[in-house]
Amino acid sequence: MLIQSISETKLDIIGDIHGEIAALESLLGHLGYDEDGKHPEDRKLVFVGDLVDRGEDSWAVYKRVRALIEVGVAYCILGNHELNLLITDKNFDDGRPKVKPGNEWFHGLIELVNKDDPTSIQPQFLLRSQEEREELQNFLRPLPLIIEAPGIRIVHSCWNDKAIQILKDETRSPEVVHDHYEGLCHQKIGLKVREHLTGHPEDNPENLGIRDWLATRDRSHHLRIFAELTLQNDNPIKVVTSGLEKPLETNQAPYMAGKKVRYVQRDRWWTTYEDDEIVLCGHYWRTAPHPDFTTSLSFEDKRDIPPTFLPNEGPFDWLGPKKNVMCIDYSVGKRFLERHHDATTGSTGAFLAALRYTRNSKGISTQLIFDDGRIVNIQT
Repeated sequence: MLIQSISETKLDIIGDIHGEIAALESLLGHLGYDEDGKHPEDRKLVFVGDLVDRGEDSWAVYKRVRALIEVGVAYCILGNHELNLLITDKNFDDGRPKVKPGNEWFHGLIELVNKDDPTSIQPQFLLRSQEEREELQNFLRPLPLIIEAPGIRIVHSCWNDKAIQILKDETRSPEVVHDHYEGLCHQKIGLKVREHLTGHPEDNPENLGIRDWLATRDRSHHLRIFAELTLQNDNPIKVVTSGLEKPLETNQAPYMAGKKVRYVQRDRWWTTYEDDEIVLCGHYWRTAPHPDFTTSLSFEDKRDIPPTFLPNEGPFDWLGPKKNVMCIDYSVGKRFLERHHDATTGSTGAFLAALRYTRNSKGISTQLIFDDGRIVNIQT
């Protein structure tokens, strides 16, 4: 099942790890877990996805999380980076996924911090065999997309009733469901673009993939927006793992992200979340204050992305009209940039965080705990 219900009420929910095994081990220690994952208060761990990519040793993170699950002290949901490792690229004969920024390690390829500098090699553990790749995929495939516990909902990116209603009775694996809706989205876009054909056979989108067709010809602005929104918002797997999108504001110019011109931006879905249950997510790259903060090092392919959080939304603030949505991704995935620039660990505001959630007869208590030992009390 893609949605899992659990009964635990003492949970430590860990944000996006992105291969940073040292940060994970440090955080587990500060949370009070021993080497075997046991906690003196019998607490349980939940990982919100994006275990892998970017960092020094995604393989070690996978093995640590797998071991914690196997001894019955942890749960884990899929993030978009795990989903990317399950979706087959038809260009590979062995069923491998597409090579994307950050997952080069999975393909046994070196990753460059600066794509224009062949010497800027990112030190990483690289997979070398198809057996290792299949082992990781076999671990990821049965993981749920959502976990619900008393009083709290945990999703990687976006809680969306429409998407969740579609997914709740699904028994197929996440990549199969993804591909099914991807196909439906392409059909919908195909019907739309046919309305704009010039009548020349060479202009027929059936001769190209929809994405290539849109990218290689000068299409109307509204058609590009329609295609981007359809491919994202009409696929329930994408919605819960990488969020909803919306058109840019009228005063916003198109921007570059992932080497593509983008005409849409992330939708701040929590602004319309009205349910009573707390929602915990990752994905959105918050920054935690640091006394030695020096620079906001950023990914070269993501510098122009419109900000997700407003200036009045502090790094530890609850979000939404009921102040019961919390993003616990504190950008530990940027630590490879800190290492590359010889910056102090965490000085860019990049940390691994957990939200400690306790529900009992007295109510609900919550606090953020970071991999440097910092504790921030936050109450809904």
